[in-house]
Amino acid sequence: EASSQVMLLQKNKVTHVIVVQLVSGAICFLREARKFKLNVPLLGTGWTCNEDTIKISGEAAKNYYGVHAYSSWYDNTPGMAKLREITMKLNPKKKDYAKTYTKGWLCAMILEEGMKRAGRNLDSESLVAAIETFKNFDTGGVSGYINYGPNERMGGEYLRMYKADVENNKLIPISDWRKAAH
Repeated sequence: EASSQVMLLQKNKVTHVIVVQLVSGAICFLREARKFKLNVPLLGTGWTCNEDTIKISGEAAKNYYGVHAYSSWYDNTPGMAKLREITMKLNPKKKDYAKTYTKGWLCAMILEEGMKRAGRNLDSESLVAAIETFKNFDTGGVSGYINYGPNERMGGEYLRMYKADVENNKLIPISDWRKAAH
């Protein structure tokens, strides 16, 4: 229930709202905003920037924007095309996966590249040393560039903004990958 929050925002004539919630909280807020005709852009963080937010919220998500570090299943990039091709060979019945699947794929990509760079003498030390050589590692659009180093453990520091496509229950990228400011 978020009616009192929505009414307070209306009273204060806000022009934008940042929704920092889990999916269920965001859905509740989006529905309440629609019910009370709070017609402003609603900006969500990675937790809410997934297709369930749109599917469950329906028309209430028409002004929803979100940022996320991973691409959506259907995004048109070489890395996501490869992900879909291999996944569909292994499981042709399932037609859609969440961004958590993309995250798992990215982790496997990083591990695979690290193992290649470590070479034949692979052990934990050589793997870490190899991953520390990642400078603008290109994921083909699965995510933004990946960087690691001896004192750099963040890996992915890039985000992309998405807009809800309510009709198709999708999140459409509306920006390139952008490095987060620190």
